[in-house]
Amino acid sequence: MAQRKKRRNRKRRVDGFIFPGPFAGILVFVSISALTYLWQCSRCEALGREIKTLEKQQVELTKKYLNEEYKWMRLKSPKSIEESLARCGISMTWPRRDQVTWLADARIRDDQGAQSPSDGAMRLAAVRRMPRHE
Repeated sequence: MAQRKKRRNRKRRVDGFIFPGPFAGILVFVSISALTYLWQCSRCEALGREIKTLEKQQVELTKKYLNEEYKWMRLKSPKSIEESLARCGISMTWPRRDQVTWLADARIRDDQGAQSPSDGAMRLAAVRRMPRHE
């Protein structure tokens, strides 16, 4: 029986360095946390650069929009329309007062069910076509 005890002791005896388990867990957690922090920092910097680029584009597009809106307002002004008509040789005049009909917003009706223009109603102008006398 004495020999069996020696064999058991030999198997239990470890020849080498034992690394503590809790310390290894803490070390793995810290290294993963550090890598995650570095990844988040680099991602935030990339997003910041992208935001700056998009803000520059927004400023440029706003300038272009305002420029085009200004051009459109100039083109649809009465003076510009008259010049374009004259350039094309089209003879037109503004409608007379009796040729203009004011229409009220269809959603607003009076008590009898007929449309009545009110001060708050959106009014639309329509030109009545006069019959041609040939």
